[in-house]
Amino acid sequence: MRDYSSASERRVDAKEAAVALGSIKSERKAASSRENGKKGGRPANPIVLHHRDGYELLSFASVGDLAKYLSLQDDGGVFPRHKGCKSVDRRDIAWEDVDQELLENARELVSHGYYKRGKEVK
Repeated sequence: MRDYSSASERRVDAKEAAVALGSIKSERKAASSRENGKKGGRPANPIVLHHRDGYELLSFASVGDLAKYLSLQDDGGVFPRHKGCKSVDRRDIAWEDVDQELLENARELVSHGYYKRGKEVK
């Protein structure tokens, strides 16, 4: 049995425990990973939307996050305020700068009804 008299040993042991717990395989984790994979998974780099003038508008960590945002577009093609950014007309976004495969995956998620009005529904 270890002596836990020092605080630094407790931190190391807590870290070791977290690593061990994170590597445990469970059906729940496997199911969650499969669901995330269906939604496009997490890209290696964030998905960034730029304004036609060149500055960064928004950044998304996953295809699902981009799909949520795309589902917010109103009938006039305007996206509402989001994360401190003012509302944006879709014509002002430099869509050609976005990875087209990721963008298409996000649009498919919206068109198949997975996201509506910025929320996941399926």
